Amino acid sequence: MAKRKLNLRSPESLVVEYEALLDRCGESVIVLDENGLIDRANQFSATVLKVSPSAAIGANYVDVIR
Repeated sequence: MAKRKLNLRSPESLVVEYEALLDRCGESVIVLDENGLIDRANQFSATVLKVSPSAAIGANYVDVIR
């Protein structure tokens, strides 16, 4: 049986892949950290947040959705 080669990717390439996945998913995605602050938000979330995703990063989710 052939051994499967382990494909390790750099953390930077994983972040790029993760960001691309969020942007392509076609739904609003907002990722919160353990403190309820917005850690990631895709472009579709702008309609929910009524603010650009980059401006929402680091903000408290409850404050942003009010």
